[in-house]
Amino acid sequence: MRADVQAITVPETVYHIPTNLDGRLERLAFAVLLSPNCANYVGQKPVNFIVTQLEKHPHWGFTPDVKNDKAKFKTVTHRIRKLLTSRRNVFKTMMKTSLGYIKEGARDIHCPNLESLDIVELCETAISTGSHVIKRDLKVSIPMMARFAFLRKILLETLENPAVDVDDYWKKVDSTLNEVREVKKTPARMTRFFLSILEEDCKLYGEGSRADLTQEVVDPVEFDDESDTD
Repeated sequence: MRADVQAITVPETVYHIPTNLDGRLERLAFAVLLSPNCANYVGQKPVNFIVTQLEKHPHWGFTPDVKNDKAKFKTVTHRIRKLLTSRRNVFKTMMKTSLGYIKEGARDIHCPNLESLDIVELCETAISTGSHVIKRDLKVSIPMMARFAFLRKILLETLENPAVDVDDYWKKVDSTLNEVREVKKTPARMTRFFLSILEEDCKLYGEGSRADLTQEVVDPVEFDDESDTD
């Protein structure tokens, strides 16, 4: 009997991410992938970036206790990965639709009758997909347009190349970004590169109305940090 009592162990308490922290994770996952400054879309880097943002604001709920507890930390990073995956899927599906593609079974089919979105409409659609998580009113900017023009260009190349698996699209984006950074070594050259992609996109799908564009260079991550009291 004594041996049986000694064999009984108290199960570990399951850590549930607090509502406020979980909301912040969702907002960050959206803001990071929407940002024209996003360095990598897949892998550990976007996860690490979000963790760094959380560390700067422990009052969001990512306290030293959570950070230093292996099980709690794993729960948080697992949630971040899941949110990033979900957000990437939303953006990719949105961009496919903007190019006139629909899903039929396991295949992406181009439908010429579907009207494509101009770049302003595409960015506004991207912002609208996160309107329930971002508290403040985000506006489309030229850098955001340039980045989504780049993302759409890589997606079209992927869809039109039967040798490339569409599931590898985000890896292709990251590898292309890395190549661009190696060649265009200065911010000025990077800017010219992305603006040339934007110009090409506008010729293909239209410029759209720029009346409501923000003239400020606003990073959605920094923009959201201004509202950090929750």
